[in-house]
Amino acid sequence: MQKKTKIIVGAVVVLAVIVLLAAAASGGGSSKAEVRYNYSIEVTDSFTTDSGYTASSGTGSDFAIVTWTVANDSYSDGFSTNSLTFDADLTVNGLTYGTSAYMYSHPGYLLATIEQGHSASFVYVYEVPDGTAVSDIEVSFEYTWTFDPPKMERDESL
Repeated sequence: MQKKTKIIVGAVVVLAVIVLLAAAASGGGSSKAEVRYNYSIEVTDSFTTDSGYTASSGTGSDFAIVTWTVANDSYSDGFSTNSLTFDADLTVNGLTYGTSAYMYSHPGYLLATIEQGHSASFVYVYEVPDGTAVSDIEVSFEYTWTFDPPKMERDESL
């Protein structure tokens, strides 16, 4: 009987350790956002570049200009606006579009790191099919930085 009790106690201890390790690996269940964001989308056939020229979309396409506002409340690594790190895509009618080279000439483009406690706005530019309505656009993103991306939450008050 005593041997059975030791086995049961041992199993309970092992199970408790596994549960504690799983909780620690998942951040202890904390879901508080480190970075808050919001975005707005404008669809247009042209925009004025940062050098004063007019960039026009090609035949059969429009520009989808996404203005992001990001507040870095507590992400100590800093939030990068680099599209290689903050990889945001648009999906229209089942097709996913990445950023356009026109993005770099838009006056709202910003390549920077938003440090903890600060906020900023920046623009990503996409080329989508001509006639696309804002309501037809789905936004998705992935923040690919080391093994510790920020916990992000949309805040429409930004």
